[in-house]
Amino acid sequence: TLTVDLPAAFASVFPGGSITGCPRTVVCAAIDAIEREPRRFWCGSIGWWDPDGHHGAWNILIRTMQVRHEGERRMADVLAGGGITIGSVAEREIEEAVWKADALLSAAGWRSPRTSIRGMLRITPLSVPHGAPLGGRLGQRRDRPDGAVVLVDNLDSFTHNIAHAIMHLGHDVHVIQGRGPEGPVDVDEAVKGLLEAAPSHLILGPGPGRPEEALLTMRLSELALQGRTPSLLGICLGHQALGLAAGGRIVHDPHGPVHGRPIHVVHDGTGLFRDVSGRTTRMVRYNSLVVDGAVAEHLRVNARSGHVTMGFHSPRFPVHGLQGHPESIGSEEGDRLLRAFLVAAHG
Repeated sequence: TLTVDLPAAFASVFPGGSITGCPRTVVCAAIDAIEREPRRFWCGSIGWWDPDGHHGAWNILIRTMQVRHEGERRMADVLAGGGITIGSVAEREIEEAVWKADALLSAAGWRSPRTSIRGMLRITPLSVPHGAPLGGRLGQRRDRPDGAVVLVDNLDSFTHNIAHAIMHLGHDVHVIQGRGPEGPVDVDEAVKGLLEAAPSHLILGPGPGRPEEALLTMRLSELALQGRTPSLLGICLGHQALGLAAGGRIVHDPHGPVHGRPIHVVHDGTGLFRDVSGRTTRMVRYNSLVVDGAVAEHLRVNARSGHVTMGFHSPRFPVHGLQGHPESIGSEEGDRLLRAFLVAAHG
């Protein structure tokens, strides 16, 4: 049973990633390095706590209305914000903030439906796969992850999404910290202890920055290409680490970063793509770096999107790499790719 006090619980989730940017740990470190002084406040929260039932709900204050009296009149300051991404358009972000503020005024009864902003909203249909109930358990910070799928967390916002996707497929998952304050001090000792615990599979997770900065992930990539690890899958940063270990180069995508965008992938039906119908699929990318250069001595490329290597596998060992995020709802065959990895003996 995990027991934490209320301040510790708040510290683990505030400020939210929608306030700071993601992944939060790395973004906050970058902001600290640039500003060189602490911020007084990041954001506010309002909610409730039941001390008897030990339940509560707390919201981030993104849309707020502060009401004050000025003589006989009540005046309100309405604030509304939103997150921006690489693909944001300034005019549309401002328009969205106005829509949010207007909705708050309507909810408070200060604007009639007749005078509210109206317009057509575009709906993008997206089919949601019906996953099975969770068949596995999620473990974290144990000494020996015997027999479980080990997922290396490289300070990424999607680590637990990957873990839950694996659990849906009926496997226990053990998350270990690969970077940051809680990451391993001695990489060789960490690798030795990890391999002695005999996990069933290894997943090198995504994360910010370059793969050279993720020392544990790089070391496991090197060992995997020598056949010295259990079945291994590299996702995004983990994929790049495998490419680097195989002799490739990590370069900036000449077409710029891609953030949360589904792209068309052409594959040859080998490796993890062997059960994917047809020869094309869609996967979601979250990256600005790509694998470039020759990796053929150790890895065979089996998926591309234009100039970008989206997948490869070892012809000798059960080692696979995916540049896209299979856990994303926008990746059409994500569950099938993960299932293929979990049952595969060789590439």
